[in-house]
Amino acid sequence: MNLYRNIYYILPYTIFLFLSIYTGQTAIAQCSPPSADNCKDANVLCSLDELNGYSCSNPVYSNPTGCTPLCPGGGASHNTAWWAFVTEGGNVTITFNIGNCSITGGGIQYGIWGDCDCKESIACNNDVHGPGTYTINANFIACKTYYLFVDGFLGDVCDFTIRTNGGSSPQLSPLGKINNDPDRKILVCQGICNMKFKVDGQNGNCVPTYEWTLDGNIVGGIKNEILLDLPDRVDFQLCVTAYIGNPNSGSICDQEGPECTSICITNNPEKLGPTRNICATQLPFDWHGTKIYNEGIAKATFKDASCCKYDSLVNFHIIYNDSLGCQNTNYVKGIVFLDKNKNGFFDNQEIKLNDYIVSSAPGSFATFSNQNGYTILLERNTINTIKASVPNPAVATLVPTDYQINVGNVFGQIPGQYDFAIQEKDLLDLEIQINSTVARPGRTSVVTLQVNNVGNIAATQSVVTLQFPTGWNVIRTNPMYTNILGGNLLRWDYTNTINLKGSKSFRIEMAPPTSAKQGTPFELIAEVDAINDVNPINDIAVWNSKIVASYDPNDKLVNKSNYYSISDQNKELIYTIRFQNTGTDTAFDVTIRDTLSKGIDATSIRVVNASHPYQLRMKKLGYLEVYFKNIFLPDSSINELASHGFVQFAIRPNATNEPFTLRNKASIYFDYNTPVLTNSISTYIGLVSTTEINKKALLKATPNPFSDQIIVTYESLKKYSKYHLQIRNIHGIMTHDIQVQQKGKVEINTKIIPIGVYELIFIADDHVLISNKIVKQ
Repeated sequence: MNLYRNIYYILPYTIFLFLSIYTGQTAIAQCSPPSADNCKDANVLCSLDELNGYSCSNPVYSNPTGCTPLCPGGGASHNTAWWAFVTEGGNVTITFNIGNCSITGGGIQYGIWGDCDCKESIACNNDVHGPGTYTINANFIACKTYYLFVDGFLGDVCDFTIRTNGGSSPQLSPLGKINNDPDRKILVCQGICNMKFKVDGQNGNCVPTYEWTLDGNIVGGIKNEILLDLPDRVDFQLCVTAYIGNPNSGSICDQEGPECTSICITNNPEKLGPTRNICATQLPFDWHGTKIYNEGIAKATFKDASCCKYDSLVNFHIIYNDSLGCQNTNYVKGIVFLDKNKNGFFDNQEIKLNDYIVSSAPGSFATFSNQNGYTILLERNTINTIKASVPNPAVATLVPTDYQINVGNVFGQIPGQYDFAIQEKDLLDLEIQINSTVARPGRTSVVTLQVNNVGNIAATQSVVTLQFPTGWNVIRTNPMYTNILGGNLLRWDYTNTINLKGSKSFRIEMAPPTSAKQGTPFELIAEVDAINDVNPINDIAVWNSKIVASYDPNDKLVNKSNYYSISDQNKELIYTIRFQNTGTDTAFDVTIRDTLSKGIDATSIRVVNASHPYQLRMKKLGYLEVYFKNIFLPDSSINELASHGFVQFAIRPNATNEPFTLRNKASIYFDYNTPVLTNSISTYIGLVSTTEINKKALLKATPNPFSDQIIVTYESLKKYSKYHLQIRNIHGIMTHDIQVQQKGKVEINTKIIPIGVYELIFIADDHVLISNKIVKQ
């Protein structure tokens, strides 16, 4: 048996040691392999076979190196001898024949420990008096090193012979790759701490000793895994070796390895934090050890929970005056509320309104109301005008219409309470909005309907329907639908109350057929119906899209691309911003920033649908921010359906005399990562209402409402080269385009167009002169 073999596996077995003590003479010359005076210096025997037939005697000199006490039951060491051994496990018999005790006649003490720290006693007998035969039963583990000791009772010296049966040599299997990395190249971030590296354990629960080295230097660890803090360098070589034995004494029974891998340090991407406003009086501003003296982007290095280093980029904006939070601040406070009794004062039982935009001029400051009211900034040494906006001026009145505040050369809060009362006509008005994730053949799409009570009467009963393409599979809905009509129409009979300014969401999971072809257009039509609803125009929402195979999950959409209706009941564009977490970890916060076009009336914005709770911000008029705090959006590899989010908002274009095109895109921030930019979208605005436009022409349609035909009387008050009459539906799709003269009357056949609301438009040289709303019934 080779004493220098390495053994890697430790198998649990039961070993029985029988010590037979007899009075015969022992040949001391057979004392090989030699014992050691100390436990830790003992040569490791690679099996108990090497002790079979072993004859020796304990030292004649004083060597009290046993445990204290010698055994868990007591005893003291005097002249201790040590041997170490490993086995493959199993039942082992050791016969110990003892005789010729020549000093005190007391005999020997003996035992086996599982370590040299006297913490794991396997078998121990401190009460042997004189020659004889003794038996020890023990339970060994394969590959584990055990330590046998013999000590003379009261310093006695005895001859002994050991006979063994069982306890053969264990063997190690080849080491696997570190962290099971296939190319032996592990990428880690700079500065990482507590990074776990491991190799798979041995077969049969064999637990050898492992030695880990980093660039040739031992880094600790005796197990098959290790936690390391890596220095700030480019790369390293990590190796592990498994062995059985004691390298300090030169006795290695078996060895596998070294198994090595390259550790490559990578830099984390820069993370872009939110813009920070700091007051000029705070300069130089200490930002985590970096001094900020001027406006611009500053960089600082931080560590995450894994000690990985990353650079944070923050755009600092220096504020010199007229901004909330700085020493030179001017601002007012107030609330926006629904004035049910129309007395102009906030009374008990009346509700404060959220997300109504309040703006101040000339400073172009803006903010949104909430349950705590609002705080708006003012400019100093000028007259400031404060206004609150109402979504539908046709049914709501603002009291007062504005506040005129003359701010002198003062700082701080301007005294007073600047409340806005929203007084509305007593009307029931439900609107419905629709959003969908992308549609792919055979894959689940999530459709979200939201019914908003934009009136001021609670809706106690309503019916919601969703029409979808034939062949699509409805997987589940929440709430559960009442029934399916015709195989492609979901219906909910909703009997719960939707309170004034409240809403109700409907979530539908459905999938197109696997046979659906890429590029095939489809349409989803959502509708809400309630008794006494005064505004049928917003009772229908349409989602038009196409079947896709691949897609960008972060995008911006608009419900109209080439037309904007002038109708009093349909003045808004609906923008949708969709996002998906395709990273490798949960997104805790998501922020959407949208710099609105100057062609849009920023004060008219209202959120009509969203996937998660949100907060609205607008510190400067036109700079919209939608903040999803604690959204905990899972990454798409963990939960694809839940990794999506969206927000929809309605907004009106500014009035103008000429057609124009709105162009816009948004930035999406997942936590503090670099923003994801959406696509750029555009809408051609071909008709916007102003008084000046209406003075250029006359337009009349009879009858209105109409059925199969309509008579249109028209006149341009100014001469142009060519004239057209157009009819477009609420989606901007043109149904009629008729060339006419400067003045006249024309009869238009309308049999082919479906029932609904349309726009009749009088156009001269591609300029809109006037338009009227017409209704087919």
